[in-house]
Amino acid sequence: MHKRDPKVIMKLLQNVEVLKPLSTGQLQQVADSLQEATFADGQYIIRQGELGSEFYAIESGEVVCTMKRDPDDASEPEREVLRLGQFQYFGERALVSSESRGANVIAKGKVQLLTISRFELCALIGTLELIKEERQAWLERCHVARELMAQRSVALLETDFSLSDLDCLGILFVEEVLALAAMAVEGLGGFVVRLFSVSDTVALGHQSQIVRASTIARNLKHSLFVPPVVKTLRNQAVMADVLLLDGACPLPALSEGLYTIPEDVVQFLLAGVVVALEHMHMSDIIYRGLSAQTILLTRASDNCLPGYIQLVDLRYAKAVEGRTYTVVGPAE
Repeated sequence: MHKRDPKVIMKLLQNVEVLKPLSTGQLQQVADSLQEATFADGQYIIRQGELGSEFYAIESGEVVCTMKRDPDDASEPEREVLRLGQFQYFGERALVSSESRGANVIAKGKVQLLTISRFELCALIGTLELIKEERQAWLERCHVARELMAQRSVALLETDFSLSDLDCLGILFVEEVLALAAMAVEGLGGFVVRLFSVSDTVALGHQSQIVRASTIARNLKHSLFVPPVVKTLRNQAVMADVLLLDGACPLPALSEGLYTIPEDVVQFLLAGVVVALEHMHMSDIIYRGLSAQTILLTRASDNCLPGYIQLVDLRYAKAVEGRTYTVVGPAE
């Protein structure tokens, strides 16, 4: 039995066209569910014309793909059309529907495969057609949200204002050098501002941390879960990042006056955290020091669930490839 390389398997699955609508988490579920299958030299793995339900990835060995113009004509010789080797795949259309196989696939020597069937995949994460439809609907909602964000961003960028023009509506969070505040400017409405104390930053020696956080904030791709910085304001006392985010409240405020938070709300919030972290990881950013106090929520959506979670504290975030060895974040 071969020892699987998880990174190689994930990269292979990410290149499979029919699996591209899946999230990283769903792909990981698929990778963990792949079963090993061994075929001897000359053994047919799939046959042209038969209905298929399995997807195969080649862990080791080589396969030959052959076909006939008429699969039912026993006198017609098979002609070789393709050879596939290690970490290539075949049979992916069978994960979508029960189509007739377009070619034979035959083992060339001993072949070790990883496989999963359409039925196993459906039981694991649902049908690919439904996932694709849901993803498309999600992308359309994201597009609308980004359009609205872009319009608001333009308004903020085109309006000249300074720190003295900001009207503080309330403090959302304070810790060490960082404060999150709900603020407003006349004619622009409200938004969240991330404030760093200059004197405290220098006193604690956190200059490099704040510079790194600001760099990550500027370069990170837009997401519904990580608000972009649209304007940075400074004076001798503070540096302020104006975030493209309004109507937000701290996550702990959700439980005020409630004995328990409903299970579906908890699931919705946790899913938002996972997607937000996934977005950052796909950008090679490690988000460290996750804390309920620094998670904000946007306005409630139409279905009475809370709005989307927002990761706004990037002090411990780090752009990295591979591993990092620094110990950071709150002790708890």
